[in-house]
Parts: sequence; C-alpha cells; structure tokens
Amino acid sequence: MKGCKENRDVLRFHYHKADILYQKLQELELPRKDYSTNLTEHPQLKAFITEDEILATISRGSGEWHDAKGVKLEKKGCNDILLTWSNVAKHIDELLSKFMKCRYMDEMKGGKGVVLATGTPVSNSMTEFYIMQRYLQYESLKKNHLEHFDSWASTFGETQSSFELSPEGT
Repeated sequence: MKGCKENRDVLRFHYHKADILYQKLQELELPRKDYSTNLTEHPQLKAFITEDEILATISRGSGEWHDAKGVKLEKKGCNDILLTWSNVAKHIDELLSKFMKCRYMDEMKGGKGVVLATGTPVSNSMTEFYIMQRYLQYESLKKNHLEHFDSWASTFGETQSSFELSPEGT
C-alpha cells in the first residue's frame, strides 16, 4: 500500500480505490490451518502403466506382444495390461479425434488455433515429436511434403546403431 500511495503508476487499473481493495482483501484472508500425521515415511506406491504410455504404444505401433485377443503391454513392476482390439480401436478414435480438432481450430484461426502445454518432456521416441508437430503444424508439413512419418523421419532423423538401456537401467 505504501508503494501504491507513493506512485499510483504501479496500479494496472487507475480507477480502483486501492485502500478499499486492500481492506476487502484483508477481510477475505483465511486463517492458516495446520495438519498433522502419524506417518514417519511416505508409503511405497506400486508402479503402473499410464494412459500416456498406452496411447504412445498405440500411436507408434510398437512391437508389443499381440494376438487375436488384443495388445498386451508389459512394464517391470506393473501388472500387464491387455487391451482388447475394441479398446485399441477406441484409443485410435481418440487420437484421430484430437487430430481432427486441431485441424479444425487451425482452419478457423488461420494456423494459430492450438496451443499444447505439458509438464512432461518428450522422451520416448521420435514419433512423439512427429505427432506433436503434426497436431500443431500440419499445413507446414504438408507444404513441405512431410505429412507422412517416413518422409518426416528421413528428413529430420539419422539412423544410428547403439545400445539402449532398458527401463531398469541395464
């Protein structure tokens, strides 16, 4: 309040009465609550396969185990997940729906209709980069004849032979 009284230019909207606003904010202030627990350490959580891992597996067409019943996803320390072919089809429909929504918004807003935000770094595969770019810059990819993964990968990727660590670090 002192700074506001000294220089009213710090206010974004000058028509407000800063004293009255400050008083109302003070009235809204809630008392701080303290919580306690008898736990001495965090409980161990069981590992699981996330929805993102399922969608990534389906979208990149990985070499996971599959048969006439569906696709089986395996991860160390987790229960295996068997996606029936109807579940796989449902996930593919979701992926296509997201793509179509992005295309629609781009058409309506002149290529500036979609913003994606995530706290998860892209780390699984090159396919993730391609899918994100396809959502956000489909017209640019199409203009440069890169709308198909193979042409995109041959342009931006480089084949290397190397050892890859397993999720267990071995």
